[in-house]
Amino acid sequence: MTEEVAADPGGSNGSPSPADTVAAAVPAEPLAPEYVASFHPGPDDALPDAFAGACKRLEDALGVPLWLLVQNTSDRDDPLGSLGLAIRNQFFRARRELASCTGAALLIDSPGGYAESAYEIARLFQRHCGGFKSIVPRYAKSAATLLVLGGPLIMGEDAELGPLDAQIFDPEREEMLSALNEVQALERLHLQAVEEVDLMMPLLQGRTRKKISTLLPMVLDFVASMKSPLLEKLDTVHYTQQARVLKEAEDYAVRLLQRAGLDEGTAQEIPSRLVNRYPDHSFVIDREEAAEFIPMEAAPSEDAAMALSDLADFLADNHLVALGRFDAKNAI
Repeated sequence: MTEEVAADPGGSNGSPSPADTVAAAVPAEPLAPEYVASFHPGPDDALPDAFAGACKRLEDALGVPLWLLVQNTSDRDDPLGSLGLAIRNQFFRARRELASCTGAALLIDSPGGYAESAYEIARLFQRHCGGFKSIVPRYAKSAATLLVLGGPLIMGEDAELGPLDAQIFDPEREEMLSALNEVQALERLHLQAVEEVDLMMPLLQGRTRKKISTLLPMVLDFVASMKSPLLEKLDTVHYTQQARVLKEAEDYAVRLLQRAGLDEGTAQEIPSRLVNRYPDHSFVIDREEAAEFIPMEAAPSEDAAMALSDLADFLADNHLVALGRFDAKNAI
């Protein structure tokens, strides 16, 4: 019986075949670098590839270090999900690293939070790295809108900002309400009272033929009796508190804009519009409208615009909290 011998691909003497020799001579493809956010998730946890790739392309296109303030979470109780003391402290501890930068870009995707925290973060970038660009691929609402006023702004094609009317929790209604509600209520009552006087005076003059000096006290008394029950419901102390809260956000914005190089008149006009001109806190201020009154960076390059679009798509489909300096994994 003839014994079958297994074929030896390397030859009868066991030496490597020509195919093996060629394969060994070709170097393996280098692994793509992993990227991280220095604060959260931290230097040991790589960011998702699609997000990191878009961030890297954006950073290269802008030519300055990229920092992340991405707070896209489904957990409303997550302390890292809004602008507050925890976020402010993270950036404060990185002020020496900020000082090593000559300019920076801050990628923002945030629902907002506390005005003082937004102001302090913006001031850290202004003081320690000579200013910063705010990059908004998707949205920066409420206090995050305040933050973007600290430097030139770049918005994605469908990005949005929001009004600066402060939100305060109402324990009686168990919900967040705009501080502007009560302040504008008094303003509207005053305006309505004046309008009613203007309407009634010519009407009564035409019907009664009496002098203005005779009719005016009667009209004023009538209007006062109509408005008094509404005015009596206003808590004067509470009204003053609400007005001061609104003034806080407005004053922070004025200071940021002036330190970003705007003249005093423009620096006051922009916050006034953001605080007083919009009917609801969730009102959408899109890129076209923002460009009418907020300093915007020149149109982004094609590479930067594509990266912004990719970031917006990723954040629309994925929850992610990413905070701190964006860099290669082994560099932090």
